[in-house]
Amino acid sequence: MKNYADRTECKDLPTNSDQLTVALLGCGPSGMSFMHHLSEKKKKLDPSSPEYAKLPVVTCFEQADVPGGLWRDRKEEDNQDPECPIMYDDLWINGPKELIEFYDYTFMDHFKQPTSMFITRKDNLSYITARNSADGALDGVKYNHTILSVKFIEEMEKFEVVVKNNIDSTVLTSHFDRCIWAMGFNGTPKRAKAIDTLCDRDGFKGKLIHSVQSGQPDFEDHVKGKRVVLIGDNLSAEDLAYRCVKLGVEAVYVCTRSGMGQASNVETWPSQKVEIIGALPLQIINGTDVECQRYTWDTESEKYVVVAGEDSEEIFEQDKLHRLQKKHLKREKVVVSENNSNCWTSVYDEYDWDDLPTRTKAAAKLIGYSKRIWNNDGDTAYSEFDWDELTGEQQDAAKLLGYTKDQWDTDEESSCSSSVVSSVKSSTILLEDINTIIMCTGYNPNLGVLSSDLRIEMQTDNILPGNWKMSNNLLSADFGDISPARVLKFMSGTCGVHLISNPRMMYVQSWDTDIPLFEIDVYAYVALAYCCGDIETPSQDEMYKRCKKVINDSMDNPYHRYEADPAYNAQICQIFERDYGHKGEDHWLDDSHDERNDKISIDGMDLMCRELAQDMKRVNHPVDFGTYEELSPLGEQFRDILHFSDKTRIDVPPAGTPESRWCTYRDMTDSTCRSLYTGTAPVPLKDKWINIHDNTSLSN
Repeated sequence: MKNYADRTECKDLPTNSDQLTVALLGCGPSGMSFMHHLSEKKKKLDPSSPEYAKLPVVTCFEQADVPGGLWRDRKEEDNQDPECPIMYDDLWINGPKELIEFYDYTFMDHFKQPTSMFITRKDNLSYITARNSADGALDGVKYNHTILSVKFIEEMEKFEVVVKNNIDSTVLTSHFDRCIWAMGFNGTPKRAKAIDTLCDRDGFKGKLIHSVQSGQPDFEDHVKGKRVVLIGDNLSAEDLAYRCVKLGVEAVYVCTRSGMGQASNVETWPSQKVEIIGALPLQIINGTDVECQRYTWDTESEKYVVVAGEDSEEIFEQDKLHRLQKKHLKREKVVVSENNSNCWTSVYDEYDWDDLPTRTKAAAKLIGYSKRIWNNDGDTAYSEFDWDELTGEQQDAAKLLGYTKDQWDTDEESSCSSSVVSSVKSSTILLEDINTIIMCTGYNPNLGVLSSDLRIEMQTDNILPGNWKMSNNLLSADFGDISPARVLKFMSGTCGVHLISNPRMMYVQSWDTDIPLFEIDVYAYVALAYCCGDIETPSQDEMYKRCKKVINDSMDNPYHRYEADPAYNAQICQIFERDYGHKGEDHWLDDSHDERNDKISIDGMDLMCRELAQDMKRVNHPVDFGTYEELSPLGEQFRDILHFSDKTRIDVPPAGTPESRWCTYRDMTDSTCRSLYTGTAPVPLKDKWINIHDNTSLSN
């Protein structure tokens, strides 16, 4: 790799009166893509032409000494900073690589061989760096320069950017016509203060860290052979849960309040070592036991609130969230009277099917239980079998449910008297002997360097009309009209790449989709088109109109509304449980493979791709995904790969099968998920993912 660190000078570049000056903040994937597209545009023009003379003069500032942003290789000095937001070395991408392939530099161009569908961080860094640094595109980047402040000077109609040279500590102030934020939103770790407080107050004896520290050299020491609690259930929790299993964890409990994250969508974990817990820590007992408190959605305050009232069946029913959120309770204990020592009852007798932990439900299926049989206390096909007639795997499953050989063969459950006491369902859950707690609670964007008028918000007020109602869809008949929340999870203040209040400020950023690197590259191309004058900047009225349409269309789509509207999400879950879960009735939402679930997912991804296609069409992007009205064949292929990515967590072999002991979504492959540009099909991993411990996904 080039020695980028040597280029530390920072001088203003001469321009002519027709050239825009642009401050590009950051040289991670966003900044790299912008610089690449600028370099490619220069190569297509005659340097003596008027068009070339009008190209913007771009100054890119990067705090690190190399490009790559969060993807860059971790160095020793990075380990000295516990809050340094860099990916850990052995991280893998969490979606098919076919969704991040560059149209002008394919994976075959780079690797010279077909590769697996999922690749490592290191391989991906190699790929994006090679493409974006070609022909010296990154040679002019000002590495080792930290942004101190950015503000817009009305009188000058320019941005004032103040940076510090990290080498000699000199400070430089420069002025630019345009400013582009390319620094992402993973700035500083967002710690859960309540978790910090209770661990300190109650004397937690284990290790408490944020996920950002998972790249530290001693991370394995805190998880191997240990019992780990992850706070939060989004992508970092999912990834760390898999990583902990690979490193030899004893058990992982993913604690979640809302159950809306990616980890809650995983149906089968390797060796069933991971459980999703629908509760958050309340207190630490004896230094190692974590008591967790369940939450429920309050429609009036539009917040998740603590479930009050121990052992309240009514509260419990209100709080149970359906299978889409994968909330499971930990096994509770049974107290057996000394006077009835021969009497036995399953620790799960008081549980409904949907309350069973992941491993327990899988075990129940192995000995013949279904939801309907379990909830109605029915017999299975194996009820008449003797213990020795069961397979070894079925015996293990029976043991997990609490059986011994004698208890199975004598079947004395029916003779138990009322002196057998089973713990009733309550609003708290106890996780015992916890060694490590990891906060997977995300990051605060480092927007503080921007003046307040240049910042965007991560959510927006509901701007829908007061009489707005969702159009009829597959869920309408069963769930009716649900009023939207007052605050929705849409970025506020931007339209496409533009800050609406000041369109000279642009953001090249992924807007919380499943295709961040692809989206970043597209919007870098879009931002350059605006800077070059290839397309006119829309008026503020037009931008507001576009934003309203995006929000309206997303809220009219069950897939997107479920993610953006917390009221819709929570009430769908509560209505589902009230009308179906407690009656022991099946609903197609409970079946991830039902074609109606597929329809909702595909329609959601279709909308996402059509919105992207529209932005690409506006700037004559080289890749044709079609229009907002209809995707092109290439756009449909991209959508279908995106849908496959969504289903990989569902299609992992079910618990109880031999493959479930090791199989993860990264072990999944599909020859139909071919490269959009070369048609190359992915190949299987070089080994089971759980056995790959080097930093490359490539075969030798």
